[in-house]
Amino acid sequence: PACVAASAASGCVAVGGSTGVVLVGLPDAPHGEAAASSTKLLGAQGGAAASATAAAGAVSCMAFDPSGEMLLVGHASGQVAVWDVSRGTQLRRGTEHSAAITSAAFVRRGGSAGVALTADAAGVVLMHALTLNPFLKRLTAKVDCLLDGKKAGPVPLVVPASLAVLNAADGGGAPTVSSDEDAGTLAAAQARGVSAICTLRGVMFVRLFPAVEVCTVWNRPEAVREGALPYAAWRVADDASGVPLQLAVAWGKVVTVLGVDARGGFALMILATWELEAEAAGAVWLEGRSLCVLSAGGRVSVREPMSGAEVAALCEGIGGVGDLAYHAHVANAFGNPERASQGAVCVGAAGPATGAPRMYMLGARGVSAAWLRPWDELCASVASGEDGVDGGVGAALALASEIACAEPLRVSACAKLPREPRELAARMTP
Repeated sequence: PACVAASAASGCVAVGGSTGVVLVGLPDAPHGEAAASSTKLLGAQGGAAASATAAAGAVSCMAFDPSGEMLLVGHASGQVAVWDVSRGTQLRRGTEHSAAITSAAFVRRGGSAGVALTADAAGVVLMHALTLNPFLKRLTAKVDCLLDGKKAGPVPLVVPASLAVLNAADGGGAPTVSSDEDAGTLAAAQARGVSAICTLRGVMFVRLFPAVEVCTVWNRPEAVREGALPYAAWRVADDASGVPLQLAVAWGKVVTVLGVDARGGFALMILATWELEAEAAGAVWLEGRSLCVLSAGGRVSVREPMSGAEVAALCEGIGGVGDLAYHAHVANAFGNPERASQGAVCVGAAGPATGAPRMYMLGARGVSAAWLRPWDELCASVASGEDGVDGGVGAALALASEIACAEPLRVSACAKLPREPRELAARMTP
């Protein structure tokens, strides 16, 4: 296995392999025939598509579209394929890149089949405007070059803000904004295709619509070593900062939370910065409140984003992850390859048992899932004394009250918080 991707909309999880074949399935499907029918091997069915997949080489990155119906697959050869997940058919295969694909992402936009971004190890970033022919079941693409690779160097990651906005709008575990002004900021970011293009020198913020525009560049922090790779994730926040759209960048041992205001002009501000004990090899948001930072050895550290305080941890080996999967297609300024684990971590749908969004990690031992404990479950464990504290209803209600009042560390340690006072009162009643 080389990389993993998940869809919050469909619940599917995809694992890309070194032979170019992609395994797609539903982790919650029951065992037996139902599980078998929900699992597909893309690129292994024989025929022209299978031959093209074998020639494309190892899978280096993947991304689902917002609906979970299409899967964008980047290969080490530079080829890019788009698959219809439910039918298991190839919709398009592009050869516009000449170096290994390092990152791929869909940008939400209505009307056509969508817009996708792809980046490669030579620093070329392309935008693909996709159109689906309903009769031929094939995609056509208008491809524009955003970066030609001559100045910026390798691009290990492209991250559109639109999917974070979409998840918040659909109630996918993320906080909802509390004012019309904040809603306007999110709507502008989504409509204009605000995206972050991460190079080894900095993060370039661009707007894709109606025309491509570079808004600003945030340079790599001075404390970060030369050649370290950035890991970044967007979130929609409703916290004391008053900035609803935020990008967390874990770069080497430095984590920076940036705030973005995309209305009218473009404003970028540093909201928080703090240091890690070891270099980051992944960063994702859970519930839009907790920042999970991973190390190369598979340790997961759950952090309160503004202070950087660690509120929970999953140590190496406990979750069965082992060393995170990586590729070595990105070279530093000295020409030496770096371990790139951007495709080893993703966030998918909520689990049916907990209702909490799950983080999938691909390591030496396969794919593992982790999630924050739901609020109700956490309070119940305190009441029963499972967490090593004096149990009882009083202790559980005190914890519930702290969490519901948005005490930062407690909020970052749990999922499925009550959103309204009425719901809080009903759930806190013994």
